Amino acid sequence: MDNSIENTWREGFLQDKALVAPRLNKLYDQKSNHLIDRLLRLGKRNIIGIVIGAVIVLLGFSLAGSWPAGLGLFLLLIGLAYYTQIQGKKLAQIDKGENSYQYLTKLKLTLQEMMENYIHIYRWVYPAIILLFSFGMLNSSYSVEVIAEQFPGVSTILGVPTAMFVCIMLFALTFSVLAKRIFQEDVGLIYGPLLRKLEEMITDMEHLR
Repeated sequence: MDNSIENTWREGFLQDKALVAPRLNKLYDQKSNHLIDRLLRLGKRNIIGIVIGAVIVLLGFSLAGSWPAGLGLFLLLIGLAYYTQIQGKKLAQIDKGENSYQYLTKLKLTLQEMMENYIHIYRWVYPAIILLFSFGMLNSSYSVEVIAEQFPGVSTILGVPTAMFVCIMLFALTFSVLAKRIFQEDVGLIYGPLLRKLEEMITDMEHLR
């Protein structure tokens, strides 16, 4: 009698355990889908923001009489938005595999690879933005008049006083050298909570495995 009761309890426990696993899998599947959806939505908003900024910059610099710099910044930002869109499609196409754990680990590896690629790109993008913006502002109609009045006869490079030109170049070089750290800070501000959530979900699943 006692043995039959023990067997009944044991079988019930195993059945409950068997039912819990699919529920956990379903729960993490839902969390995984929710996470990637939020990442993709945030990425789309980022792209829209870049495009809007590109248009504003082009119009602003054109009105200031420095359209070449505005056009350069516009093309640079539009190119960056297009590249970001391509990366978003890569995330959306990740194979979900057999379970959420495999999917999230693939997502993590893909994001890490994307971050490394972005860092290489931003080593050039940061200084390019600084140079185009600075020289564009200093070569605007208003700035040219102010420089001519305030610094008459001073030596210039590309219409910019030499000392100011050197400072701008050093500033741009600093951003290029520190591109990795600056980019990581930018990503942390925008995507930080989602990336931390990804790490937490992977850690939880590893404990359950």
